[in-house]
Amino acid sequence: MNCLKCGEKIEHNQVFCPHCLAEMEHYPVKPDIVVQLPIQQRGKQPVAPQNAVRRQTMADMEAKCRKLKKANRVLATLMAIFILATLVLSAMTFNLIEQWGLVKKRGQNYTAISETVFYEPT
Repeated sequence: MNCLKCGEKIEHNQVFCPHCLAEMEHYPVKPDIVVQLPIQQRGKQPVAPQNAVRRQTMADMEAKCRKLKKANRVLATLMAIFILATLVLSAMTFNLIEQWGLVKKRGQNYTAISETVFYEPT
């Protein structure tokens, strides 16, 4: 690891080198003041301190977006299959009810007379 102030090599569990710590002791910070530590530059890639929260990059957000889109496609496909299965089962149920004679067939609003009686004129 490197010192956040001067960049000198330091141990892994430290943030500042002993020289910078001695210099900062001359300028103490009050306990109620919020201090933002600088980000150390290593080449062009900024490196945050270990205790800092990692910011999302554009690639991370795009990967999450792709994952959500895939989940939406799967959900839409499952929903379409469910609706299609419901329609098919409803049609099959209605046809079975018609075949069993529980409901009159479509368009039939009359009953047929089984015997025909002819009257002869006298």
